[in-house]
Amino acid sequence: MMPAAADISGSGLAQLTGETAAAARASEAGPESARPLFSIVTPCRNAERWILGTVRSILAQTALGSGRARLQLIVCDGASTDRTVAVLESIAAPRTAIVSEADGGMYAALAQGLARA
Repeated sequence: MMPAAADISGSGLAQLTGETAAAARASEAGPESARPLFSIVTPCRNAERWILGTVRSILAQTALGSGRARLQLIVCDGASTDRTVAVLESIAAPRTAIVSEADGGMYAALAQGLARA
């Protein structure tokens, strides 16, 4: 099992999201603090079949690719018994955190994610 929270920064989705190109455009767009930061909290449990598509969809948003916005993605996994956490670890996207621990359900997971945002 993973620690309670892990920063999985890396370049696993850099090709998918155009992270390098986005970073170049972002530097042209102005200081990072001038661009809006969107925090997205995704609660899940045993979502191995769906989590990759969900994260890809979030990271493919045009405002991120163009550098007009910044993203903080927090995935709150309710101690899945399938490979959900392994799938999340394999995609390692910048500014993405995984919280994997037993929780009180979807609303508790959302509250936990918002507290970290």
